[in-house]
Amino acid sequence: AVILKKLVHDAEARVGPVREVVITVPAYFDDTRRKATQDAGRIAGLDVLDILDEPCAGLDLPGREKFLSTVARIAESGNPTMIYVTHRIEEIPAGFTHALLLREGRVTAKGRIDQVLNSRNLSACFRVPITVRKWRNRYYALVDD
Repeated sequence: AVILKKLVHDAEARVGPVREVVITVPAYFDDTRRKATQDAGRIAGLDVLDILDEPCAGLDLPGREKFLSTVARIAESGNPTMIYVTHRIEEIPAGFTHALLLREGRVTAKGRIDQVLNSRNLSACFRVPITVRKWRNRYYALVDD
């Protein structure tokens, strides 16, 4: 709930009031974790419309890109406010302005997406050397050998 409150606070500073949300969670979340996420949203003062599995889990490459282009159009419109959860930075569509990195439930970096999704922050979060590149308004991570 604390993390969601912070995300809401940051979003409201940029776009105004945020109340209705759809939250994505990792595909491996069981019903207990999904319910806990929904409860955290309510504690944060949000009307959680739905909890969705990690959006790109199980999609082939063309399906993933079609989905991400749709999400990008919605995100760029600014309405509704979106909280998007993924384990892969290449699945963060254009149009998102802020990011939050977590490791073992603790925030390792947060803020504007261009200040968070970089080699230093991802290397610290994953504890391996990572190079981050941006191409066509999307971020990509490569584990350094």
